[in-house]
Amino acid sequence: MYWDPFEEIQRDLNRLFSSYKRMASSVSGTVSIPAMDMFDNGKEIVITMDLPGVKKEDVKIRCMGDYIEISAKVSEKKTKRKENYYYSERTASSFKRGISLPVEVDCRRAKSTLKNGVLEIRLPKKKKESGGHLIKIE
Repeated sequence: MYWDPFEEIQRDLNRLFSSYKRMASSVSGTVSIPAMDMFDNGKEIVITMDLPGVKKEDVKIRCMGDYIEISAKVSEKKTKRKENYYYSERTASSFKRGISLPVEVDCRRAKSTLKNGVLEIRLPKKKKESGGHLIKIE
């Protein structure tokens, strides 16, 4: 019988990651990046993101011209009480997502709402200077 050390290492790694996935999903639910849509309606870039169960005070949106960063923290506590039985479980997770925008936007005029678990961000396009800026020669 031939012994292959790499096969043994691969088996150990598979077992390690398999147990880590089970542990992560049982402790904190599935770790994922929320679904997102982005479109251009002519005047602005609109981003929608599914954030069920997230409170607006737990969401941070940072705009930097042609880039936006969205982060959120989610925590939940479940408590069940029955006769001679007590159960309490807490979960917490967070995410941070950076998105390159197709055009430069005016961050000062951006608006966002969080309704029924859907975050909507409206980013007005930066107005292009017609004809550019004339530079005087000294």
